[in-house]
Amino acid sequence: MKKRILYIILGVMLLSVKGVGQSITIVPTSVSYIYNSFRQFSFANNIDQGTSLDPSPSYTMTYVGVFPTVYGPSSLRPISVGTYQVSAVLTLSDLGTFNSTNTVDFTITQKPITITATSGQTKVYGAADPTSYAYTLSAPLLGSDVLTGALT
Repeated sequence: MKKRILYIILGVMLLSVKGVGQSITIVPTSVSYIYNSFRQFSFANNIDQGTSLDPSPSYTMTYVGVFPTVYGPSSLRPISVGTYQVSAVLTLSDLGTFNSTNTVDFTITQKPITITATSGQTKVYGAADPTSYAYTLSAPLLGSDVLTGALT
């Protein structure tokens, strides 16, 4: 029986089954993302079928939040600001399923936005707040994001 070894290199997820030449390499395009209302964690992968008889090896990615981020485990890439870990499972029809032993950490950070009040607007101390003030944003809000707050 050929010896099978599974390993991962942190930052570049590499799953390899020695002796049959089968491997999968998951290379993150980044480990830091800025919130954009879309699912995050981009990667390229390379599956080398080697001498395995499996004509179409498959893999799945699992995402979980790192405390205090609460998320998953899920096969869906996360959207919200936080820190996450991703791991891979390689399935070979002729050799079985192999779980990754390490993870790749990545973060989604807040999108920086600057709010600039339109000049010429005033409020008299003690008077009721106006129903709205005019302002501009340095970047548009995304998806269902809204601004909230009050004058203090």
